[in-house]
Amino acid sequence: MQFIGVDYIKYEKLNFAHDLAGLKQKNVLFKFDENLIRAAKNDANNPNFSIVCADENEVLLANAAGAKFIVLQNENLIKWAVKMAEFYLFDAKIAIIANDTNCTKTFANWGVDCIILRSAINLGF
Repeated sequence: MQFIGVDYIKYEKLNFAHDLAGLKQKNVLFKFDENLIRAAKNDANNPNFSIVCADENEVLLANAAGAKFIVLQNENLIKWAVKMAEFYLFDAKIAIIANDTNCTKTFANWGVDCIILRSAINLGF
């Protein structure tokens, strides 16, 4: 399991992009949006982007688009995505955003690949 935001484990902060202008940052995270995905994929200087997904269709499309992390918050969706990731050999990792590491065992049991602490996400630019 990977951890982003734990101070004694090396990590790179994620930068939340609210719109196209936000994609000028490195290591961006954004809610599923086809226009943002197109723009992120076309930026050769910033190949790492992660997508917050709300349903099964978005999960499958985010992986196919080349997302580094597929970020989910719903337990049932996470468990479904983990099964799909194993069956289809996703390149993307299934991640969850958490306030702390207190639920690490639970998230591991769900099959989550990565825990992203809220403190590791820059919300503005």
